[in-house]
Amino acid sequence: MACLLYLTFITITLALVTTLIALAVPVWQQSSVEVSGVTVTLKTYTYSGLWSVCTRQEIVGSDAIDCSTYLDSGVKYHGSVKGVQAMLIIGGALCAAAFVAIIIKWCILSESDILGKIVSGLCIGAAVFLLLGVIVYSTAVADDQNFDMNDLNAGFALTICAAALLLVAGVIVCFLAS
Repeated sequence: MACLLYLTFITITLALVTTLIALAVPVWQQSSVEVSGVTVTLKTYTYSGLWSVCTRQEIVGSDAIDCSTYLDSGVKYHGSVKGVQAMLIIGGALCAAAFVAIIIKWCILSESDILGKIVSGLCIGAAVFLLLGVIVYSTAVADDQNFDMNDLNAGFALTICAAALLLVAGVIVCFLAS
C-alpha cells in the first residue's frame, strides 16, 4: 500500500514538472520555408509556443531573428491560443492541487479513502484539461497559424506525456482508495 502511494507521489511529481516545462517551453511547433533566388537563398524558420512566436530569416552571411510575445499589445493572436493557454493553466493548477493532496494523504491522512478519491479526481481532471489543450492546439491553432501536424514539437509532446502520467496516477490512486 505504501509502495503504491509512493509510486503515485513520484508520478504526480513528474507530471507536475512536465506540465510546468510544457507551459514554459517556447517551441510547440516549428516549421521552415526555403526560397531560392538567382543570387541568394532565403530560409525562414518559424517556431511558436503558448506565449510567443519567433521568426528567423537566414540569408547567406547574415541572420535576422524577430520574436514577439502574445502579451505585447501590438501582437494579434487568435482566441484558440488563449483557449490552449487557459486549458494548460487549469490543468497545471489541478495537477498542483493533486500534488498537495497526495502529500497530505501520505503524511497526515494515510487512511482517508475520500482524500484518495479527491486525488484521483484531481489527476484525471488535470489530464482531461491538458488533453483538451492539446486537441485545440492541434486543430484550431494549427488552422489559424497554417502549420501541419508534422511541425508539432517539444511542448506539445510534453503535454501529452504529462496527461498520460496523470491518468496513470489517477487510476492507481482510485484503486488504492478502494
